[in-house]
Amino acid sequence: MDAFRTGVIKMHHIETMDDMVEALGGMPQLLRVTGRAYKDAHKWVRKGSMPAKYHHLMSTVLAERGYTADPALWVQELPCMEATE
Repeated sequence: MDAFRTGVIKMHHIETMDDMVEALGGMPQLLRVTGRAYKDAHKWVRKGSMPAKYHHLMSTVLAERGYTADPALWVQELPCMEATE
C-alpha cells in the first residue's frame, strides 16, 4: 500500500544544522523562512544550533517537506549575567 491509501507518510529525520539547510533547499531558504540576516544563519550553522524561539516555525516548515528534526538543534538563549561586586 502506498502512503495515500494508508495515510502514513515516512518522515526523514534531521540531526544537524547542515542537514536542515539542505532540507530547506539552501541557505537562502533558511534566511527567507526566519527573516534573519546571513550572518545570523551562518552563526547557527557553525554553532550547530539555532535559538529555541524558531523551534515551532522550523518544525512546521520541515514537516511540510517531510522532515522531523532533533530537538537539540534548538537552544534556549539566556542573557549573560555580569558579575557585580
